Order: sequence, then C-alpha cells, then structure tokens
Amino acid sequence: MKNFFLLFIIVVLVVLLINIQQNIEKSFNYPFKPVTTLQIKEATFVNFWGVLLGLRRLSADLAWIDVLQYYGTHFEEDEHEDGKHHHEGHRHIQWGEYKELLSHCQVVIRLDPYFKYAYLYGAGALAFNHERFDQAIELLEEGVANNPEYWRFHLYLGAIVARQKGEYQKVIPLLEQVVFAPETPMMLRSILAQIYEKQGNYHKARLVWEYILSTATEEHYIKRAKSHLEKLNNI
Repeated sequence: MKNFFLLFIIVVLVVLLINIQQNIEKSFNYPFKPVTTLQIKEATFVNFWGVLLGLRRLSADLAWIDVLQYYGTHFEEDEHEDGKHHHEGHRHIQWGEYKELLSHCQVVIRLDPYFKYAYLYGAGALAFNHERFDQAIELLEEGVANNPEYWRFHLYLGAIVARQKGEYQKVIPLLEQVVFAPETPMMLRSILAQIYEKQGNYHKARLVWEYILSTATEEHYIKRAKSHLEKLNNI
C-alpha cells in the first residue's frame, strides 16, 4: 500500500513538472535557434558539449578565441618588406592565406547568432584584407537575417560592395559613420586612417590614430598608432 501511494505521488509530481515546463516554454522566447538547425562544419568537442549543456554563448566565446588564434595579427602589418603600400595603404593578403576564415567565423555566429562583433570583424577582414567580397557579403547577410534591426550590417554591406567596385569615395563616408562606434573593430579604424593618409587627408588620419591610441588595448595597435602619429607630426 505504501509503495502504491509513493508511486502515485511520483507520477503526480512528474505530471506537474511536465505541465510547468510546457507553460514556461509557451511564455519564454528562447533566443537561439534549435540545435537541429545548426550548420557548423568545423564543430569541435567543446562546441558539441557546450550546445548540449545549453552553454551556447560560452561556446561561442571559446570559438571566437579560436578565430583570433587562427587569424592572428599577421594581417595587421602596414607594409611589405620593400616598404611599399598596397591597396589604399593596407597590406593585401593572397587568396590562399586563411582560407578557412569564413568557416571559423560561421562557427561563432551559429553558436551565438547575436555575436555582432564576429560578423563585423570577419566581414571586414574578408573584404578589406583578402578581397573575398562574396564571403564577406555572405557573412553579413546572415547577420542581417539574425539581427534585422542592426543597421550597421547594412552600412557595412554598402561599404564592401563599394570597395568591390573600387569606388573608394563611397567607402569613406560609410566607414566614417561607424569609425568611432564602440563595436567597430580596430582593424577597420586602421584601414580608414591609412586611406586618409594615402589621400593626403592628414588631419582626419591623425584624429583616427589618436582615437585608436586612446582606446586600443592590443599592443600592436598602440604601437602602430604611435608610429603613424610620429610620421604625421613630421609632415
């Protein structure tokens, strides 16, 4: 009799828990897409368990660290060994280098579709450093689909399409709209500052380098800003 009563209590509790869970699910808008919709080519053991345990944002942060380790800071150099500038003052990298950059960024944004910086950084690197415009546009279009209210993705798309067509005069005003925005990657600020220098607009170049110097936390950006400001002061 006691065992029957205990079993009855357990069944009632299970039914109540299921009912509570269903009510919560109806009233809670889960921010991420279902796991079954994820399309991650380069998924790792950590990504798998992060998703399984509901730690999507933590997994995305770890995947972002992988992106930074993969891409490194080699693209940040301004000049080749011969000292000549290329592509509006920014070093151009051959297609074959970092060919998995897009897929690495896709791991991050598919774990966390609201990781806006990953879209901006990845698209900027693909378009302005590698001239892989189609991949940059693909990444940003996914960002627009996941964050339709975030207007800066549309602005970046415009800048990348203009850069693809070689219309630098259209690129500049678009980048100017975001150059001092907190979420803008330092890489794009650096690109704009070097475009200014290439055009002889030293006043605007100085303003951007001074901003980089005052806000950057990465040592290579601080060193570069100091170097460019020193050169500009001697002009």
